[in-house]
Amino acid sequence: MKKAVAVTAGVLAVAAVAAAAVVLLLGNREEKGRAILYQVTRDVYERLSGSGVVEQADPAWSTYTVYVADQFDHPDSMTVTFTRDEDHLVTSYRDDNSFNGRWIFGKGTHTIPFSERDAYFHIAVHDEEEAALNMRGQGGKPEGSGPYEGKYLSVLGDSISAFVGYVEEGYYGSYYASRDMHVTDMWWYEMARLTGMNICAINASGGSGVTNLSDNEFFMGNGDRSRHLDKPGRDPDVICVLLGINDFFKQVDMEQFGREYDEMVQIIQDEYPDAEIRLCTYYEFPGYLTNLTGELNQTIRDVAEARGVKVLELEGCGLGLTEPENRFNDYDPASGNGVHPNANGQKIVGRWAAKMLLETKD
Repeated sequence: MKKAVAVTAGVLAVAAVAAAAVVLLLGNREEKGRAILYQVTRDVYERLSGSGVVEQADPAWSTYTVYVADQFDHPDSMTVTFTRDEDHLVTSYRDDNSFNGRWIFGKGTHTIPFSERDAYFHIAVHDEEEAALNMRGQGGKPEGSGPYEGKYLSVLGDSISAFVGYVEEGYYGSYYASRDMHVTDMWWYEMARLTGMNICAINASGGSGVTNLSDNEFFMGNGDRSRHLDKPGRDPDVICVLLGINDFFKQVDMEQFGREYDEMVQIIQDEYPDAEIRLCTYYEFPGYLTNLTGELNQTIRDVAEARGVKVLELEGCGLGLTEPENRFNDYDPASGNGVHPNANGQKIVGRWAAKMLLETKD
C-alpha cells in the first residue's frame, strides 16, 4: 500500500482499517457493511462544555460529517473505530439543524444507531485516527453484486463528476444538494451502487482538464491530482478517469492533449500499480458538440490501447440524442447545446457505466 495522502476539508473520504488489521489482509469482502461516505472539516471539532456542545478550534482534530441519506444500502447504524484513549463526541442533528442526540466514545469499535429523526452526524476525530476509523454502515439492505462488489472506486474528473462537499478543499463543485439534485444521483455513485463498490476518492473540479488550463494547480490532471486518488489506509481498486472536455473547449491541440493524457495515465499507473484503470470517453452531447468530440474520444481510446488499460465507453449511452431538455441542467433550447447532465441524466450515465463495466470485466 502506498503512502496515504492526507485528506483535506470537504473531501469525500471512506475510512479503512489500519495496516496492522488482519481484516484488511483478508480482503474487502471480509469487512461487514458498506463503507460510510463522509465529509471532513479540518482544524475544528465539537466537545462538551458547561454550556453544552461547543465548537473547538484545534489543528489536530477534525469534524467528520455523515449524512444518513447519502449512504449506500440505507443502513440503520454505523460502526467506527477510535484508536486514541480519549473522549470522542458524536452529535446527531435533524433536518432543520436542531440538536437530536449525543454520545461520548473512547478507544475501541463502537456502534452509532440511526433514527428516523437523524439527518446528519458530527464525529470528532483526531487526525492520527483516520486510517483506522473503518466507518461502515450496518443493517441495511445490500444493493449491487458481482465481480466489483466490495472494491473501492476513485474518480479523476472535471465538473461533470464534482459534487460539493465530496471533493477536496479548493476544488470547484458544480453540483450541490438541492431539491432537484442529490449526491446519490451522480453517475459515479449510481455505478458504484449497482456494482456493489465503495467510494474511495472523488478528485474532480469544475473547469479542470488534463493539460494546464490556468495558474490554478487544481485545473491540471497531468500532475499531483493524479497522485491524490487514495485515502488514509486505503488505495483504490478501480480508478475511472473522465477528463478532457475542458481541454477540448479551450482548443488544446489534440496531439499535445494525447501526449499529456498519456503522461497522466502513466503517473496513475506508477502511483497505483494494483488498480484497474478505466479511461472514460464522453457521452453524446446535444447539438453540434457531439459531432466535434469524436477526435477527443478517439484520442482517449488510443491512449488506453498504448497504455494497456481499458476504456469505459460512455459514448453510446445516447444521453444527448433524445429529450436533452430533460437530461441536462444547462440545456440551451436556442442553440440545442448542453454539457452537464441533471439528476436524470447523471443516473442514465451511471447505469450505462455500470453495464459497460460489468460487460467488459476480464
